[in-house]
Amino acid sequence: EADLLEVITKVDEHRVFVELGFSSLFAYCTESLKLSESTAYNAITVARKSKQVPALKQQISQGSLSIAKARKLAAVITKENQKHWLDLAIKLPRRELERQIAKVNPKAAVQERAIYVSDTRLELKLGISEALMNRLKRVQDILSQRAQKAVSLEQALGEIVEEFLERKDPVRKAERVLKKEQRIEGAKPPGLSSRENQNQEQQKGQEFSERKSGRGLEQNTSLKEPVVRQVGGAGKLSAPARGYFKEVPVFEKERVPDSDSSMQLLRPTRMIPAKRHRPKLSTHLKHQVFYKYQGQCAHENRQRTRCLQRRWLEVHHTTPLINGGSNHPSNLTLPCRNHHSFEHP
Repeated sequence: EADLLEVITKVDEHRVFVELGFSSLFAYCTESLKLSESTAYNAITVARKSKQVPALKQQISQGSLSIAKARKLAAVITKENQKHWLDLAIKLPRRELERQIAKVNPKAAVQERAIYVSDTRLELKLGISEALMNRLKRVQDILSQRAQKAVSLEQALGEIVEEFLERKDPVRKAERVLKKEQRIEGAKPPGLSSRENQNQEQQKGQEFSERKSGRGLEQNTSLKEPVVRQVGGAGKLSAPARGYFKEVPVFEKERVPDSDSSMQLLRPTRMIPAKRHRPKLSTHLKHQVFYKYQGQCAHENRQRTRCLQRRWLEVHHTTPLINGGSNHPSNLTLPCRNHHSFEHP
């Protein structure tokens, strides 16, 4: 078990699982190391907690503590109280240890899990607050009144989930928008926007690329070195220059010959290119990307197996805007956060 923790710690620290094509450390443990879900969860929790409390890993290495017991301690153990909890974990049986932990952290008393009881049904176990339970019962009451018959808690949860997905699921939103466009513009292949919208988004990307590379600056032949005269207060850059340069606090002053002493010529000692804001992707484009990949990470590993992650998804430009890429749907993909960070090391 100590060796397993060491491997998981190194893989997590150096994010090796991302380079191997896995969306998370949990996926790496279950798919590559062939660990069960519960074992993987326990090992990852203990490995990460051991960074904060190294004594936890030491007890496992000495054989006086198992990973399963150590995982239960993770909810309460700190550097300050580690001696107290490690002594309890070594002396007490598992049930009694759970009871002691529940007194300090009631939420840790129930571990969330879903277990198959048949091919299509699962047993869901989790702890919830009394206030949430009362709200669930209220939903049951409303649904029972509407249906004029008793509604189970499972049916109430189903109604709540369906209502949430209908309102918040980006894939469903995309489907509704695309269907509406098809009705308005006529029958078109799903996932395509009008030519005008695509051209506008592509033009925005090209303009952003030109500004970042400086080409837009070269095309403006009317732009000259910003020189202004000042009487008294601080000088300001000329209007044509303000679009491309920002003012800096240091100025070089030169006396203007044959003029009033209060009139001076100000020249910035250096010019800093003005920061350009990256054009935002339209909601329409995001809808297309989510619809295209059905709300699932688009990354494929070396075995051409697609990542199964459906959380923390981010839109990515295959060819960056600064390198001439555009906001055209063909240049957009949908990696999860880990695989997106792999594209931008």
